Amino acid sequence: MNTKSLFMTPLWIGLLFCLLLSKPTIAQPQQNLETLPDIKTDSAVDERLFLLRLLELHYESWPNDVSDSDEFESEVRDLRKSALRIRQHIIDKELGDNLASLYADYVSSLESYTQFLADIGAIKQSAVEQLQKDSFNSGFKSSASGVTTYGAMRESGYSKENAVEGGIAVAIISLIWDTYINNKEQTRAEQDAIKKAARKVDDKIQSSIGRAKNVAGELTQKYGWSRFEAWFDLSEEQSLAIQSMAQEDKFNELLQLSNDQVNHRPRDPFIRNDRNLYRVLTHENNPSIIVQCARDSYQAAFLVPESSVYDEYRLQLVVRAAHFALEARSEEIRQGVLPYDSTATSRYAVLLWRKVLELTPDDTGEFREELAWSLMSDNQLAEAYKYANMVVDKFKNDTHFAYNYACLMSRTKNAQSALDWLDHAIRIGFWDIAWVRIDPDLQYLRVAKQKEYSKITTPSWEWYVTDDWIWDDIIVTNKSVFPLTNVIINVSLMKDGKKTLLKLKEKSISPGETKKWIDVVEGATDQWDPSSTATLTCDQSK
Repeated sequence: MNTKSLFMTPLWIGLLFCLLLSKPTIAQPQQNLETLPDIKTDSAVDERLFLLRLLELHYESWPNDVSDSDEFESEVRDLRKSALRIRQHIIDKELGDNLASLYADYVSSLESYTQFLADIGAIKQSAVEQLQKDSFNSGFKSSASGVTTYGAMRESGYSKENAVEGGIAVAIISLIWDTYINNKEQTRAEQDAIKKAARKVDDKIQSSIGRAKNVAGELTQKYGWSRFEAWFDLSEEQSLAIQSMAQEDKFNELLQLSNDQVNHRPRDPFIRNDRNLYRVLTHENNPSIIVQCARDSYQAAFLVPESSVYDEYRLQLVVRAAHFALEARSEEIRQGVLPYDSTATSRYAVLLWRKVLELTPDDTGEFREELAWSLMSDNQLAEAYKYANMVVDKFKNDTHFAYNYACLMSRTKNAQSALDWLDHAIRIGFWDIAWVRIDPDLQYLRVAKQKEYSKITTPSWEWYVTDDWIWDDIIVTNKSVFPLTNVIINVSLMKDGKKTLLKLKEKSISPGETKKWIDVVEGATDQWDPSSTATLTCDQSK
């Protein structure tokens, strides 16, 4: 079995440099791996405080990648829809005009930003027109939407050296630079125009964030929260430092920061969820720690207020917990812990994925797929087969699904189907042949279809030596349907009873790729002896 990556987009965390102040006590629901308590909002939860955390989350999710315009526009629509829904909930529950205005600020800033990108041609103008139509239909009026005019911006460009500084707008600036770096026809006036417009958008965003900080301070005093629970002060420098840590896989440092954050913000479910992710990444070979993180992420769902407007955030926490539990079980299997039986971890994974399906209709089918693999890991093969077949048509060309379905066929002793699905999985991109060779789920297939299995998992390659005038080349072609990695080729060339030995190395050779080592051996006056040989070893042959 192979589990999907846990590297779902993590929520960015901030740095804390102050001492821990007083904090409320959070009740910890008692869990074991055989039962799953119902999700009930903890009595210490303060909905207004949660709304500030949620607003921060929206700003952290600010869209800045327009490489796929359709995806960008969808992301903007989803963020806008979410913010407006929350704003309306605040109004309906009379949670405070100041909180409602912060979400209105967010939507207005998002629309200004989108209009700006449309004006410079980074996205389609139709996307903005649709947002304006949505605004009209929803009754939301943005007083500052469209901070620039199309006439002033349509041909403008922008210099990286003149980048506008400050906070989230760094995303705008890098975006503009990437879009227009190759444009050589912009005048200074046009560059100044876009610079001025960018500053205007940046000012609006920073003003919105500034108001959020002020409101957070006012509510902290009014409701007696500890000083940093309503913290809303992530600087650009801190944000970039944290992103750099993540890009460099410095998960220990991120874990230390998130531990501090959890201590300072005990009622924040999102930072607890992040802390658990970083803990898993630093203990990826320890199933007991991974399952502890699963339990903690499930408990974090108790920190979400009761209203259905927050259901998607409750669901995110439970989904993360379920992924952790399945990953813990997968790690058990990799370490040889009861691969064909049920364990407390596998039963817990099944409970969590069933809970996920209680919380959502699962329109995509992804959660039913994960339940299927959890059931397989728990040796509930008949039910695993049922759930996998619910989504087989939808995911048959997904490498993760195809490989795991091959494992399921092997576990149910359907050797030919297992072979067909494994062959399909490899052909569409499942290339971890080293794991295929030892995965216990495929043991039945390896025995029942030994010859056919060996054919699709054994590296296939060809080689020859050229017959040039002075120096000869060695040519190797990968005939496998998977890449060969960490390749070592030992060549033994024979001529007139004399042997020439060569050791050639290559990090990777893609399927169908031909690799040429040029002028590696002094040419012979005649062709090399047919008794010349070459052997190839690689990760996939071990």
